[in-house]
Amino acid sequence: MGREPIMVCFVLYHWFYTGQNTFISPNVVKGYIERSAFDNLSKIYQLERNGYYAYDETISRKNNMPTFIRICKIKN
Repeated sequence: MGREPIMVCFVLYHWFYTGQNTFISPNVVKGYIERSAFDNLSKIYQLERNGYYAYDETISRKNNMPTFIRICKIKN
């Protein structure tokens, strides 16, 4: 007990500029993260070779769930 992963939201923004002034809605997915990620929420984490993620306190409060935002993809 107490060592299980924690359910969180991951926000995957589309950072590609389309040339238009339209907002592209991000993908929001739920997943699990190890509890050790909450030891230092100011760190940036690389997750599953998918990208780098940072904890967002404002969105976490709004979602009532810990939320990490992808800030950079990893090149293939």
